[in-house]
Amino acid sequence: MKSKQASVLVPFVILVILSTIGFAQYGTQQGKALRINQREITVRLNEKPLILHSKEEGWAELPALATTPDYIYVAYDVREGYESHLYLARVARKGGKVEKIQIDHNGDVEFGPSICVRGDGVWVVWTSYRDGKWTIRASRIDGMIVVREVAISDSDSFSSQVRLASARGLLAFTWVGVRDKEFAIKALFMKDSGIDTLTIYRSSRLAMRPDLCALEDGWVFVWDEFINGNYATRMRKLKDGALSSVVTLSGERSGNNWEPHLASDGKEFLVSWHRVPHGEERTQPALTLANTIKLQGGIDRPSDDETWRVRAFSASDSSFWIVWATRRMYRSTRLFLKKVDRDGLSDIITVDFPMPKNFINWFDLELAKPAIIAWEYSGTIYLGDFDLPRVRTKPVSEPGEEMVSVREMPKRVNYTINYNGEPLKVYFGDHHNHTSFSDGRAYPDMVMMFARYRRGLDFICVTDHDVTLTPGEFAWTRELARTLTDKGEFVCLHGYEPSKGWAQHNYGHWNMLYFDGGDVFQYQEGMTPHDLQAYAKAHDAVLIPHHVAKKFAPYAWDFFDEAAQPVVEMCSVHGVFEMYEGHENDPSMVEGKFIQDGLARGYRFGFVGASDYHNCFSSLLDEVGLTGAYVTSLSLGGLHEAYKKRRTFALTGGRIVVDFRCNGHLMGEEIQSRDDLNFRAYASSPDTIKTVEIMSWGEAIYKKDYNKPEVEFNYKIPRSGSETYYYLRVRTAKGDFAWSSPIWVTPSNK
Repeated sequence: MKSKQASVLVPFVILVILSTIGFAQYGTQQGKALRINQREITVRLNEKPLILHSKEEGWAELPALATTPDYIYVAYDVREGYESHLYLARVARKGGKVEKIQIDHNGDVEFGPSICVRGDGVWVVWTSYRDGKWTIRASRIDGMIVVREVAISDSDSFSSQVRLASARGLLAFTWVGVRDKEFAIKALFMKDSGIDTLTIYRSSRLAMRPDLCALEDGWVFVWDEFINGNYATRMRKLKDGALSSVVTLSGERSGNNWEPHLASDGKEFLVSWHRVPHGEERTQPALTLANTIKLQGGIDRPSDDETWRVRAFSASDSSFWIVWATRRMYRSTRLFLKKVDRDGLSDIITVDFPMPKNFINWFDLELAKPAIIAWEYSGTIYLGDFDLPRVRTKPVSEPGEEMVSVREMPKRVNYTINYNGEPLKVYFGDHHNHTSFSDGRAYPDMVMMFARYRRGLDFICVTDHDVTLTPGEFAWTRELARTLTDKGEFVCLHGYEPSKGWAQHNYGHWNMLYFDGGDVFQYQEGMTPHDLQAYAKAHDAVLIPHHVAKKFAPYAWDFFDEAAQPVVEMCSVHGVFEMYEGHENDPSMVEGKFIQDGLARGYRFGFVGASDYHNCFSSLLDEVGLTGAYVTSLSLGGLHEAYKKRRTFALTGGRIVVDFRCNGHLMGEEIQSRDDLNFRAYASSPDTIKTVEIMSWGEAIYKKDYNKPEVEFNYKIPRSGSETYYYLRVRTAKGDFAWSSPIWVTPSNK
């Protein structure tokens, strides 16, 4: 859930000045503006925003907002080294004084916070992780002093983010607990007389991201659930201690729907969520009001940019609003609002922020007069306000059940060989993906489930950046990978990407894949890749150099270690790294850093491909890097053996099968020979195979055009007088490539 690659665009001098101005000055009405452009209404902040926390104090994120007539409260998470702390800032409406306190004690904050105001003070809740134990924690703050702390330990193996609401003197929390492949939506109700817990829903299907709100006669709970290969938005009500039937709010044929958010005025409620229609990759906001689903569906957006947060809010006048941001990688984003009622929707209101290239990552709103917004950008927490114009809603046509085309999932490949008395079967996977725990857009469970049910992969790994991961986030992803692994059918590896600290010293990036135990090995000043390689070998992990010739983080071949790095990435979303030839005019590539350069040094390593996806939905339309692996069994152990023995081949996307042998030995092996070399090659593809080549020292020693989906041939050459490597390269008519791992041949006179 953290995006930390962009840089702060407010100079430090301005940051210091703004921090001393106070809320009263920034909240004046000077400089506010309103303009109407066709059907889009744009408002600007009522002055420069107040900086509550700068990234120089520690990387901040996840602001949660609550207000009283006298104060504005913002709770947020701060990364300090490998720990995560929780802070609360209080801004006086009169005078603008800013006060801050740290709420947690030991840096165990993982998911949170959620905040609300009750008669006895401000309550903040979060999920903590320490020493393998998950705990739901809550603190009551009165006068900026923590006066009460509550810790709810759950027997579940791991827990999700917790959400908080308050009504009629009750505090209510909801979260997901996971144990033994069962997902349970939990609720806790706290009052002065004690604490009551309740299981709202239990399922063997994946259920995540719950939210709740209060009504006059009870409570409403919503969550994601993965049903029949799609994420659906689900709802259940609690009234007089009794639970209603579960209702599915999203249409089963409307695509994937996730991350619901609730707003209530006590009588009515609004549910919003993300939606990706089948066959598309860009998310849309969607909603339903109370029990009326006529507004369900995609909400018109002003552009095709990725929808980045979708939230529901109830304003101080009891009106309802749906709010979302859009995201185009790390460039300029905007915030959008629409008023919602039973009659329909208003025109779009756009909030224009003062900083150029502003990236609204996480935000929270209080829609009052004026509307108050807290948001995070590049590790800095900002606070601002703006005036909502008066708008009218207009009727919308009822969308009904959408009839959409669903992109066919790639067909499973069935290719098995008998090698040295054991069967080896080909499986396809992607070991490099990012999520909202770093600079990705989806959540870890979505990456894993989409890999299986939409991409048709056999194995997957989430590899978020080391600089963003806390111990709990890494542990949560690891436990989720174990939960979603279905041995023999689908395997989730766990790992991470060693990146920022290493790249800053020109060492490059890697993917660290664990098949048993292992943690995030953080870079410390003075380390070299040998330290990382030693850690990988100590945990029997696989360390994979990534985008080796990319200018922003080229790989340092001087530090290569075959034992720790049995394979190297051939291709990803960043391009193909086989050889410099073809990249002469590409300023993003560095000469001397390619695969062929590593092989020319005498290093022995296999080839793999991986996507480096930051948006798992884009993979529904196009694949940009995969690995094929020959395994004895589809399991962690089977994949570990395949990677270690270099029984892998790299693919740009198409499910091409490659079987390459020399004198009966399979790809990845090292052999000795005193006789001629007999190559046997086989390749099959869902696309027409255009060209097949046998490569050695950067040259094709065999090349032939075929123009058919399946190719098999034998080729014989005299052995070389020195050690030589050979690998197979396949190109299809559509432009997909596949590369077998090399076979190394050493001449022998025996």
